[in-house]
Amino acid sequence: MQNGGMQLINSRRASEAHISTGLALLRRTGWNKDLAFSHEERRQWKLCGLLPAAVETQVMQLDRVRVQLDMMPDPVLKYLVLRDLRDRNERLFFQLCAASPEEMLPLIYTPTIGTICQRFSELYRFPRVRPDGCPAGRPQVLTAARMPRGLRRHG
Repeated sequence: MQNGGMQLINSRRASEAHISTGLALLRRTGWNKDLAFSHEERRQWKLCGLLPAAVETQVMQLDRVRVQLDMMPDPVLKYLVLRDLRDRNERLFFQLCAASPEEMLPLIYTPTIGTICQRFSELYRFPRVRPDGCPAGRPQVLTAARMPRGLRRHG
């Protein structure tokens, strides 16, 4: 069964991964599909009332994020939108980066990230944490081996 090109979360897969329901599921950035959860999935995973009523495909969500980014005049603001997207929905973030790396890489890497580092105190966001609640760890250099597969072919 497909939904916007993405397999639906099924109960077997979720139980194997010890996925929570409701708000806890939405906080798992690798599992959160935002508005791409079908009405059936929303009932199954206790998401009713936690998301807007609209159901959107992944493509529709990508288009919406692109419109938001196009409205931003400053690369720093675009970075903050992308950071929030990654903190909420990693699938959508990486799909966006893979779909248009020429546009996204300057926003999530050089030169924008240099400005972000210089303005760290001003632009601070809550740190990313692993699902077990521990800090995500010290930053690591992004190498081709660590880069998401979809981005490797563009480098």
